[in-house]
Amino acid sequence: MADFGHFVVQVSYAVNACLGLSYSIGRFSYQRIFGFLFLLVAFIQFHFELIYTKALFYYPIFFLTYVPAILFFGPVLHFLFHRIVFNHTLSKLHLFKHFLVPAMSVVAVIPILFITPDDKLKLINGLFYSTSSMEYIFLSFICVISVFFYIAMLFSTLPTIKRMKAKASFSYILFSILIFTVIISGFAFASQLTHSLQFLFAGNVIFSCCLLVTYVLHLRFPYFLTELMEEIRVSKTRKTYLSSVNINKALANLNYVIHEEKIYLDPELTLGDMADRLNLTNHQLSELLNNEVGKNFNSFIMDFRIKDAIKQLKKNQTMTISAIASSVGFNSHSAFYSAFKRITGKSPSDYLAE
Repeated sequence: MADFGHFVVQVSYAVNACLGLSYSIGRFSYQRIFGFLFLLVAFIQFHFELIYTKALFYYPIFFLTYVPAILFFGPVLHFLFHRIVFNHTLSKLHLFKHFLVPAMSVVAVIPILFITPDDKLKLINGLFYSTSSMEYIFLSFICVISVFFYIAMLFSTLPTIKRMKAKASFSYILFSILIFTVIISGFAFASQLTHSLQFLFAGNVIFSCCLLVTYVLHLRFPYFLTELMEEIRVSKTRKTYLSSVNINKALANLNYVIHEEKIYLDPELTLGDMADRLNLTNHQLSELLNNEVGKNFNSFIMDFRIKDAIKQLKKNQTMTISAIASSVGFNSHSAFYSAFKRITGKSPSDYLAE
């Protein structure tokens, strides 16, 4: 099993190195910065492998060189994200704030590069066989904080899973996988805080698996990133009516009027009626449903009516279909039939016949 883990890591950083080199060839463009990003990831994975296999004793020149690589990863990704997705040119002050710490880490590591090999081996030996120094713990902590800081920044710009699920495509599944990959990768990086070689190995394997799965999915579904970037742009520029609304409280109230009061059974129910019941405006309720639930008002209400109808079809087989339709809030048999078939894929009579 360990051999397979080593194989996965080596394949992953080889793929990243090849992507980095291929993107770096040619005239300068933002693609070359992508190449730099891939090379950073490949180097981090390679360096972690040197640590947990203790091969660092044979390559002491690499001691602590992963620190600048990790610290540069977040800012470079942040820069590319804003430049490519939003077409923003970040100010020099903004770039300075994000690249100051990585640049300082390079300055701090440079003297270590010129330490004699014997002295460097003593430091490495102390890292493996004695209590880690406070300096090393501090560097590890800074690296982990940097990773989670930029993950949090990334999440602040991503649409919700429910919004992606509202799209008529496979994108929401890919988006969920992407979110899972980012979170797991963050914890994989955090494994360095434990100073356990086993945890660092496991973290590197998990991170490598996540990267390979992401690359394969991108090859299989090339439209996904384009669709995701467009949704991010729309989410960023979309006017919000919910800035003054407590989202969690509004969702709790919505859950109550739906499940406890069964407001959807009212055949005359309108968006305005429900908004008044929740002390929201029509625009606020509409945005709440679209952004947090992933459905518009009509789809949201129809889903609950059909779910209720299905329960009654199973329990009250003596009731006519028209009677059931009326009892769950439909004004006409045709509207009920259309909604039922759209949601279940079957007509009410076919559903009963099963």
